[in-house]
Amino acid sequence: MQVLGWCAAAAGSCTALPQLWRIHRTRRTTGVALPLWQMTLCTGIAWALHGAHGGRMQMISSNLVVVAAALAVLISVQRQRRLSRSRVFGPPSLAGLALGLADAGLPGFVFGLLCLAPAVMGQAVQSRSLLRQPDIQGVSAGYLLTNLFVQILWLRWSFLAVDSATTWCAAATACAIAANVALYVSRRAGWLSVPAIV
Repeated sequence: MQVLGWCAAAAGSCTALPQLWRIHRTRRTTGVALPLWQMTLCTGIAWALHGAHGGRMQMISSNLVVVAAALAVLISVQRQRRLSRSRVFGPPSLAGLALGLADAGLPGFVFGLLCLAPAVMGQAVQSRSLLRQPDIQGVSAGYLLTNLFVQILWLRWSFLAVDSATTWCAAATACAIAANVALYVSRRAGWLSVPAIV
């Protein structure tokens, strides 16, 4: 169980690297959904605190790296789109702290359901972007696939660790990410076109 947890942590720490590389290489954030990365920041903070409550170093360490990576993506988006720093960073940081602190007094599955909301909302916004944005060059397939793999690892770990919070959240998030992978592939292959903007 510990080995699988550390594998999930190591892979989870790398999820944003393909997206960061894509932004660095293309110098574009087109198609990158700002709310997805805000929700990633929020849930990264919450899951790091969840790991701290349970004494699970693999969960703490991987989510602190996720928080740092989400911040890097958000900084790129914020600068390129000239958005207010407080609007980009404030709400997700406060929400993540609130979720993480609430975890101390909640049953595991309730915390998982609460964390599920921002995780799935972020993926839903990315779905909308993949369906509507004429240019998705800023979106990284590597990020989507790595994130899907990580959610599957955490789901497997959650069964062994009997962590209902992780089970609920990883299962639903994996489904949402799988839908985004399908949308991304459909767009890139030309199977799905974007409606013309009138």
